[in-house]
Amino acid sequence: MHGCRWLDTSEIVPPVLAGRFAAGGADDFALRVDRYRSAVAAPRSSLPEALLSASTALAPNAIRRLELHEAAAHVHGDREMRDLGDAILLHDPRDRDPFLNRISGLRLAPDGPALDRRLMELLALFASLNRRPHFWVRPLPDAPAALAVRLLADGFMDLGGTFMMVLGEGAAAGSADSPMPPMPPILPATARVERLATAGGRRGAVAAGAAGVLLEAFGAEPGTELQIADDLARTTTAAWDVCLLSVGDVPVAAGRRYTTDGMTFLSSIATRPTWWGRGFGAAISAILSSDGRHAGGHLVHLGVEAQNARAQRLYRRLGFQIVGERVADLMLE
Repeated sequence: MHGCRWLDTSEIVPPVLAGRFAAGGADDFALRVDRYRSAVAAPRSSLPEALLSASTALAPNAIRRLELHEAAAHVHGDREMRDLGDAILLHDPRDRDPFLNRISGLRLAPDGPALDRRLMELLALFASLNRRPHFWVRPLPDAPAALAVRLLADGFMDLGGTFMMVLGEGAAAGSADSPMPPMPPILPATARVERLATAGGRRGAVAAGAAGVLLEAFGAEPGTELQIADDLARTTTAAWDVCLLSVGDVPVAAGRRYTTDGMTFLSSIATRPTWWGRGFGAAISAILSSDGRHAGGHLVHLGVEAQNARAQRLYRRLGFQIVGERVADLMLE
């Protein structure tokens, strides 16, 4: 493991990681990191130039609202989100998945002793939580110069990253007048849309169907379908909902939304690979966006993997735009 010039990680990080590996097995955690890396790892330069050239800008305070909203969308059960003022912590005490244990929304002091001291504090925070240091670094005009480059030089690995996307040119204001996403071509007559919030006695079946879609589409760990279904079913408040699209009795696409404070965050949008190219991904995205807007979340946003040009094209067709630069996904080796 590499050390950082502003913190002797040999005194903090290795014992913590050793404890983690003893609890769950080093091989198990390495597999989780590999799966996470494969989902997000791709350089920005690998994307089609047309996707890179047309991005929109939001005010820093609007971006901050969206970052806080995205983190809050993943909080239920024992999971927690902390607004640290200059950073946002997402932590799951039970699940070591890197996605659920990271700091985003960094607004740190300029280069100098204050930055060194704050980075030391954040690394110590990860150590106290028994988690590997993991930062999402968004380039901002007032951010420390080349923070991502500095972290990479100090032993962090670049896992790829994501883009923030928002719906419509007027989305920055969260206006009710911002455009509705268009519906895709007419779906088969046997297509059926079910929502977890209104599924009643089929709640378990909807959660299980959505879990099966996510397992197959995202290549989740074998044997975790019941865990995924349980995670979906536990989002029982009015803010969260899961949507399942089936053809006949076959679940083919699914997604979830989180709607609070005038915003809707879309996540886990997936289609079984054998059903790609038939408009189901666009349909589930449009339905979730429409549901969120009707629930008062007019500012619709999502995150998309930096290498997933196919998904970015789909969202652009629905009216979404990339906001700013790639958010680097950095984890300490």
